[in-house]
Amino acid sequence: MVTGISVVVASHAGRLPWLRRLLVSLDAASRRCPEPNEVIVVDDSPEPEASEVREACDEHGARYLRGPWRAGSKRNVGARSARFDVLLFTDSDCAADPALLVEHLRTLRGAGDDVAAVAGLTTMTGEVTFPWRVAAGSSFYNLSFELAHRYERVLWATTSNLSCRRTAFDRVGGFDPDTPTVAGGEDVDFGVRLCEAGYVVATNPGARVLHARDHVTRLGQIARSLFMYGRADIYLLLRHPARSDLQPFPTMGVSLVLGGAAALWLIAFGTAALRIAGIAVGLAVLVVWGCGIPGRLARLWRGPAARRLERFQLAILAYMLDASYRFGRLSEALRQRRPHLLRRRFRYGHGPEFVRRRERPIPAPTVR
Repeated sequence: MVTGISVVVASHAGRLPWLRRLLVSLDAASRRCPEPNEVIVVDDSPEPEASEVREACDEHGARYLRGPWRAGSKRNVGARSARFDVLLFTDSDCAADPALLVEHLRTLRGAGDDVAAVAGLTTMTGEVTFPWRVAAGSSFYNLSFELAHRYERVLWATTSNLSCRRTAFDRVGGFDPDTPTVAGGEDVDFGVRLCEAGYVVATNPGARVLHARDHVTRLGQIARSLFMYGRADIYLLLRHPARSDLQPFPTMGVSLVLGGAAALWLIAFGTAALRIAGIAVGLAVLVVWGCGIPGRLARLWRGPAARRLERFQLAILAYMLDASYRFGRLSEALRQRRPHLLRRRFRYGHGPEFVRRRERPIPAPTVR
């Protein structure tokens, strides 16, 4: 197999401005890379956007491929077409640090054959708008981007910044092409299968990408993502039941709060039929909080009370976002006819594969 690194980018409709930025950043990273490299964009945008994406790829010397709907399947298409022995996966809404390719290769070339993959660091960038301030209070949204800061080794990593030896990728069969969602869960499943095959997923916080915030402008977008992640959680419990724990039943008070949050979620983000199921009290609260009335009042006030009111508003909305994750779990568990899975939770952040980073920096291995 030819020595070098192939960057595989999964893209879809509406991502052209961010994809252009990514391609520019990969041009800079390519110039610093000591090994041969290429960029492969796998896209399913409809025309005429697909033609514009193809033109952007031609401008930057990237290969354009048509791909299927699911993100994992797109990455499989790109991997099969790759020329080099290292695959690097990133997303179309990211931008590469100039040292991205160098750092991934430095870690993989300097490690033993048991190290099959390297998880880099994904850093959020852009203005922290109101939806992102709400998302910061979520218990489930984008919490795994900075695993490379805390751990030397991990069980899995997001495909916003993950490299892998081609031999290991082929051995475990790549990404699952039959996930229930367009994205979500396939990255965790891939990491689990790598580790269960005897490989190690190392980390390198020096291998960095910047993840854009500016394409997310509404709370509904975040809620839909969390709903999808909730469905993916059930998928992972079915795929890897041994990597789950039993959850205790919530108390009555927690159940009531969850029920209220669920009603608000149905009204805010559900279909027309689901909105009918929302209760009148939930609708009234949603109108008050969703229209930002407390925030408008807070701008007229001064002092700690206004800050407390704003924090309360953000906390309520963040809880509503988390309710969308729980509804995703409920939806998929019922679809799979496995309601008992709601009592279990997947172990995303602990286990023997997670090795805490030492306090002192690890000496950087040399490229060979």
